[in-house]
Amino acid sequence: MELLRLAHEADLRPDGSARLAPAPPHAALASKISTNREQVAREISALTKRGLLRNEGPHILWVTSMHDFQALIAQAT
Repeated sequence: MELLRLAHEADLRPDGSARLAPAPPHAALASKISTNREQVAREISALTKRGLLRNEGPHILWVTSMHDFQALIAQAT
């Protein structure tokens, strides 16, 4: 949900994607959501494998489809 919040504040594109640049460090995300860096890394990796996120270098993270990302969050809550 934190990534979704950040994506809404980020560079939204007409195609429904969002660019997080600079992407928040895993440790910073972990501290905001009361978990550890390793768990954040695992979740980002899982979301990347599902095609919902894409890394572009070490400091840029794309949410490939805000609609699909929001649907996943809604389904999980």
